Amino acid sequence: MDYTEQGGRKIQIVGRVTQKELMNIAQHFLLNFNFNF
Repeated sequence: MDYTEQGGRKIQIVGRVTQKELMNIAQHFLLNFNFNF
């Protein structure tokens, strides 16, 4: 029980970090895309 709960929490934290990273990458991509045109 404890092991699965800790694993789920880690997965949720990783998911949040990846979403923030994807948003940052998307913002940089859009800025570069706008500068190119």
